[in-house]
Amino acid sequence: MKNSLYYLIILFLLLSCSSKKDELLIDIKAFKNQGTEIFLENNKKNLVEEVNKIKKILNYQSFNLNNWFHPNFQNSNFIPHTEYSGSLKLKKKIKHFSSVKSNIYDKNILSFDNKLFYIDDLGKIYFLDLNLNILKKFSLYKKKYFQDYLLKFSLSSDGEYLYISDNLGNIHSYDPKLNKIKWSNKLGVPFVSNLVIYKSNLYVLNDNGKIYSFDSKTGNQNWSYESATNILKNFNAFQVVADLDKLIFSNDLGDIYCIDLVQKNLAWSLNVEINTNLAISNNLLQLSKIIIKDNDVFISTNKNKIINVNINTGQINWSQDLPYSSSVTSLVVPNNIINFTDNGYISIFEKANGSISFRKNILSNFKNLVKKYEKDFLFKYAFIASNYLYVVSQNGIFFKIDTGNFNNISYKKIAKNFSSNPIIVLNNIYILDGNGAIYQIN
Repeated sequence: MKNSLYYLIILFLLLSCSSKKDELLIDIKAFKNQGTEIFLENNKKNLVEEVNKIKKILNYQSFNLNNWFHPNFQNSNFIPHTEYSGSLKLKKKIKHFSSVKSNIYDKNILSFDNKLFYIDDLGKIYFLDLNLNILKKFSLYKKKYFQDYLLKFSLSSDGEYLYISDNLGNIHSYDPKLNKIKWSNKLGVPFVSNLVIYKSNLYVLNDNGKIYSFDSKTGNQNWSYESATNILKNFNAFQVVADLDKLIFSNDLGDIYCIDLVQKNLAWSLNVEINTNLAISNNLLQLSKIIIKDNDVFISTNKNKIINVNINTGQINWSQDLPYSSSVTSLVVPNNIINFTDNGYISIFEKANGSISFRKNILSNFKNLVKKYEKDFLFKYAFIASNYLYVVSQNGIFFKIDTGNFNNISYKKIAKNFSSNPIIVLNNIYILDGNGAIYQIN
């Protein structure tokens, strides 16, 4: 009797262990099926840790934001984990501004002091409350000044003034309280990059690859530094970012420069372009917004590359191939970097060494949707909010990805197209379309 009882206990323990092992294998298999590639170690303990790490990759503190000073939130282009608990419901849509159908330049929308700011295609500044009511308007130029010239504006703010650069070669400081221009500086060579304010100075590139520094209080030019440029230009290659007393900028030849703002000298430079004969290339270089975070510089390109560079030395920490071109600004979380390609792949890399943890084409779940819009499908923007990933397509669609289950993806068609960066302010999303309308999404 004792022997029979002993064998029954042993059999129960073996079955129990087998059951736990099977549960682990089923969990891992299900998780692996969510992506086209996932790299896990064979050790059981490491497998559990890796699965939990990816599932909880965005499980960290979020912030309720009430200011948005640059198109990518701040001077470093790092977008934090924001709070947004809405359901992507269109709350309000108002057509305020003048649009020019042939103007393909992206627009900027910013927010500070509980107000929204943007400029229409004819150079009119709009100053709105968070319910989209117009508070003030101001015209930068008379129409005869630019006639049929397509205008491109870049915006930034220090929370008091709105700073504006344009492809007419002008830079302005606008005072919202007085509804007037505080100062203007007119150089005549088109400014084509984003505009950055950092420690009371403004930084912007012209289409000759020349970087300028201006005093934000007076508009006086501090200095300039000229790099090379291509005969055929793609303005998406001209990027500027500043943080940690370093100014980093790029040109359309793939050159990345770093200026030490304390020492006032060129700290380093490198080239991220593999095709040296760009003058005859039909595939001109495009860069995502360059990000500075924790002494790392992150760059992704339409040449299917993502690169991590040490901000102090200019040495490449790691470089990884992407499955497609990427002009979407990557997202940096505590231990990882999340990249979206233009055609829908999401890749998650280890921030320290670039090893890839996860890859999936989120559009593979929506083949009919892709077929319907065909070539119009192009991912443009991404952000993190309340433990969800959001990616915005050019053709007016928001995708929402559950980071606990990458198969749980939903989407909402909001507009025919989008033409600006999205901003998230006090649990609302604001964005512009290409037909002169602004959207409030809750």
